[in-house]
Amino acid sequence: MPTYKILEANGYIVIDTGTHIAMLDTGCPCTIHDPRKIGAGTVRHVGQPVNEILGNDQLRGHYVLVDFLKKEVSISETPIQLEGIKIPFKPRGEGHWVLPAKVNGADKTVVFDTGAPISYVDTDWVRGQEPFATESDYSPDPAVGDFESKAYRVPMEFAGETFEAKLNVPSDVRVLDHYRRVGALGVIG
Repeated sequence: MPTYKILEANGYIVIDTGTHIAMLDTGCPCTIHDPRKIGAGTVRHVGQPVNEILGNDQLRGHYVLVDFLKKEVSISETPIQLEGIKIPFKPRGEGHWVLPAKVNGADKTVVFDTGAPISYVDTDWVRGQEPFATESDYSPDPAVGDFESKAYRVPMEFAGETFEAKLNVPSDVRVLDHYRRVGALGVIG
């Protein structure tokens, strides 16, 4: 099973495959092999040159283990044995990984998108909460580009395990349009 080191990349999952510096992007429907087709804004936010984006089409049908403690990514065609929490997901739309979650005790649906270093949600998910920070980010959608978001600390539950999540509400609601098309009002990056 190939295992790759995660490179420092501003929260993005970027690996050196030996032939490419590749970003794993489960929110991207297709792999981009031509570095000229990777937007300058993406490279600017990743913080280093990337010459391939591994999208859903390449990752689908594989088992992917991201070990943040070891800073490694393993990709296999057979199940990877591990201890821990398994979270079921259902592919939707262009193969997006859609997960059930609870936020503030309410059932929600989120897209797991490794190409999003910040988690974004609809405003009703954080209603009544006070933001603790404002952050800047970038959308590859040219109609959106650079934008700001308010960050909140919110209890979130996956597979029966609850933890405090940092969830952001984008200043431009179009950031979530891509995910709304697959029935999700949030993205976990």
